[in-house]
Amino acid sequence: MNKTHFIYWQDGGMWLGYLEEYPDYMTQGDSFEDLTEHLLDLHKDLSGEHSHWAKLSGALSLPPLPLREAAQVCRLAKPQGRL
Repeated sequence: MNKTHFIYWQDGGMWLGYLEEYPDYMTQGDSFEDLTEHLLDLHKDLSGEHSHWAKLSGALSLPPLPLREAAQVCRLAKPQGRL
C-alpha cells in the first residue's frame, strides 16, 4: 500500500488539511475521519488520468555553493571619524 503525507489542523469545529504533494488544494471535514476521507478523494482526483491541470510540488537537490575568497566575504569597513 502506498502512502502520502498531509498537513492538517483544527480551526474551531472544522478540520482543515492538504496533501504535501499538492499544497494548493486544501479540503476540510467535520471530524478528523471526515477530513481523511476528503483527502483520499482529493488524492484520487489529483493523481488520476484527468489531472493534467493539477499543480505539483517537488524538491531539488542543490550543489554546494562555491566558496568565495575570504577578502570578498569578510571585508571590514575602516572606522570613520566621529559623527
